[in-house]
Amino acid sequence: MAPVETVQPVTSPPDAAQTTPASIPFYVAAFIVTICGLYAVDLSLGDPSFSSLVIGLTIAGFIVSFVSRRRNIAPKNIEIPALFVCACLFFIAVVTDPSQSFLAPAGVAEDRSKSLAVLLTWLTVFRSFTLLNDGTLLFSCVPTIALLGLVGTNTSDPVLVTDFIVFSGAAIFMMVHENYLRIRHFSPVRIIRSKLNLFNQVVIVGLCLIASMFFANLITPFVQRAGSSLRLTAGINLNNRNAANPQSAPTSTEDKSEVPVGTGPVTLSDTLLLKVKANDAENLRTASYDRYTGRGWQNSQNIQAQLIPSSTPESNPSTDSSGIPRNFFYYQIPPFDQSQQYTSSHNLEQTISIVAGSYLELPYGGEIRTLGTTDSRVRLDSTGGIHLTDPLITGSYEVKSDIPDLSQESQTRAPGNYDSEVTGKYLQLPTMKANELQALQDLSRQITSDVRSAYGKIKAIEQYVGASCKYNTNAASFPVGTDVAYHFLTVSKQGYCDAFATSVAILCRCAGIPARVASGFICNEKDSKTNDYLVRDRDRHLWAEVYLNGFGWKAFDATGLAEDISGKEELTVKPKSTIGAWLFKKGILPPLAALAFALLIAYVVKVELIDRFRKKETLNNPLGLPATNYQIIREYESAARLLARRGWKRSESETIREFATRANEALSVEMPGIAVAFTDLSAIANEFRYSTIVATETDVIEASTLRSSIEIEMKRRRRLSAKNSLKPA
Repeated sequence: MAPVETVQPVTSPPDAAQTTPASIPFYVAAFIVTICGLYAVDLSLGDPSFSSLVIGLTIAGFIVSFVSRRRNIAPKNIEIPALFVCACLFFIAVVTDPSQSFLAPAGVAEDRSKSLAVLLTWLTVFRSFTLLNDGTLLFSCVPTIALLGLVGTNTSDPVLVTDFIVFSGAAIFMMVHENYLRIRHFSPVRIIRSKLNLFNQVVIVGLCLIASMFFANLITPFVQRAGSSLRLTAGINLNNRNAANPQSAPTSTEDKSEVPVGTGPVTLSDTLLLKVKANDAENLRTASYDRYTGRGWQNSQNIQAQLIPSSTPESNPSTDSSGIPRNFFYYQIPPFDQSQQYTSSHNLEQTISIVAGSYLELPYGGEIRTLGTTDSRVRLDSTGGIHLTDPLITGSYEVKSDIPDLSQESQTRAPGNYDSEVTGKYLQLPTMKANELQALQDLSRQITSDVRSAYGKIKAIEQYVGASCKYNTNAASFPVGTDVAYHFLTVSKQGYCDAFATSVAILCRCAGIPARVASGFICNEKDSKTNDYLVRDRDRHLWAEVYLNGFGWKAFDATGLAEDISGKEELTVKPKSTIGAWLFKKGILPPLAALAFALLIAYVVKVELIDRFRKKETLNNPLGLPATNYQIIREYESAARLLARRGWKRSESETIREFATRANEALSVEMPGIAVAFTDLSAIANEFRYSTIVATETDVIEASTLRSSIEIEMKRRRRLSAKNSLKPA
């Protein structure tokens, strides 16, 4: 017999101040929802110490909230101190250095979206101390949705999908469980089998998840097409081989501190962004990334120094080719890598005009030495990135750079010893599965085994990647939990420029040669009339940069060596489709999932709409009795089933009184206690089954007590009988 919970009836509807008792499953689900949001922020920030801090505080907050609610501590006694602490920390954040580690990871102030994510994270942490009713627990879904959406604009890591599925399951459970708690606590009919109801709640959650994933798969292709045309990802991995699907120009070309790799198909745009007057074609570089995570690249070189203009427009007036004053501030840029000593180099002069977009990081080619721009406040990071205070949306700027020349001697020179600062940053490999790391190291060793020079090893790696892998802008995203370079080189062998750049850089690192990836634009389309180089949105690109002693960083790009299979998908003639063919075109599982979803919707409509408008007295009450009367009848029927198990079963023709008389005669000698209790319970049941009197709370408690005494006495009798049967004759 499943245990039952007997609860006191409620004769009046609950007011707004009432709440249900604290439920452990409810708090666990709310904690999972909150952790999903914090985990998404961790994917974006990549700072384990900050994540450990906020997760630890969140755990403490949930424990404090749960204990406070169990002990009926007034909400203001928790909320006021939490608000005070939050205000103090906000004041500290305003008046001190925003890079303080206990408030936010270093470098977050440079990225507005990450700053907002950190702010929402701290609000979530402090909310965890004030979760003192079901409403605040349910509201935990809101900040998590905000965090997932915010992080999703910065990274398309497939792990976010799993994170969102977990969040969805926990959020659905919270809503189902809250409804169950409310009905159990406030309903006048309150016999609830707790274990069975908890199981039913889990089943409903599972059905909702299955249905949501089924319909999500139906609309995903349409969302991907729309999203790919709107996505503004820094250093986006596009190549200039395909000019299909022109889209509108991006509103921003700001580079971010990280770039994901292998995130799925991309849509190319033919929008013109820049015009470049130059004496040579050279990729326009905006940022470099040194830390490889296995799923993408991060830029840990976030130190930026303010540059002082070497001359102002007044001291150095200049005009463009049309004689219009330029009003440029000129800056002399020191080598951002002091260890490089060029044996030979040539000059590159570029005048870059903006056609569309806005630029906080200025693209340029080569190793920059002089910059002329209208901005009087320019910052330089440690890898040579040029950062403006205000976005540049019109006009032009000048760049003079050095391009190191590789001599024949340099191409045969052995790798030699690298500076410790270079090896410490640019030979790093991520923590990955041992077999994946070993496979990449073995592959690098196999490719470079017959070559002695550093340049020869790099070219061998570049040619191998270009010949072994295919370029495909429609390549699927790489699976979660797998290293990008390993999957690209050994499994899929198709992708776009981010995977090519990553693979070349990682194979070089495995060979002991410092490498990184750079983002920017390819510059190779020339206007035949003006001789300007035209840079379009589809020219956004990632490539590998490898360090050579004496020559600094040189670009190596395997993408141009690979076969392009982007437009070679076979076209098939679509047959005329019927409703049946459409339903079953992906097998029988989708129709079954759709049927399950329809049944689930019907169940929800019945429970949440139809049953709520029925009279509470008749809800789950086929006899049409008052709620308390029906509860007494349920107690009587439970006791009658207990007697039936011992052989005293009530026949269909017997009334309650007749069965009570027969049971009393049979039990009065052998089990007098049970006989008296059942007789009294039968009298109460008979009175409230057939009369118009409404039972009181006291009557319900009396019936429940009699039924419990019968059950306890029967259990005692069984134990006694079993003990006597074990005694020797």
